[in-house]
Amino acid sequence: MSGACRSPSGIGVDIVSLAKIRSLWANYRIRLCEDMFSDRELAPLASGGKVADSLPEQLSASQLRFLGARFAGKEAALKALGMPRVPAFNWCDLEILGSERIEVELHNRLRQYAARAGIRRLVGSTASTDSVSVAVVLRVT
Repeated sequence: MSGACRSPSGIGVDIVSLAKIRSLWANYRIRLCEDMFSDRELAPLASGGKVADSLPEQLSASQLRFLGARFAGKEAALKALGMPRVPAFNWCDLEILGSERIEVELHNRLRQYAARAGIRRLVGSTASTDSVSVAVVLRVT
């Protein structure tokens, strides 16, 4: 085999309670949206127009599972990147894109860190039940 073969070199797993996500949304919706999720991540929850202005005050069951999967995906991606060595970052610099099969897009300091560490991409999968969301993310070098 050639040395150029790309294979998984790390893994991150996270599980989050949807009750926790519901509580965060109810109490800190605006701050959560601004600090944790990018507009691209939140777009599926928006009802049109500017994302921040068109997000629901309460989440439906499917929206709750969607957001829980994004949250778990971010935590799993950090673990796959190699926490605690990851530099200080903004949560919006780690985007979870896709649905059940996800791609992780990194920006700014996280992108630089991944490049220095030889990480080519982060891919994964999410799943949700009525009470939890789980994500698994693989680091590919």
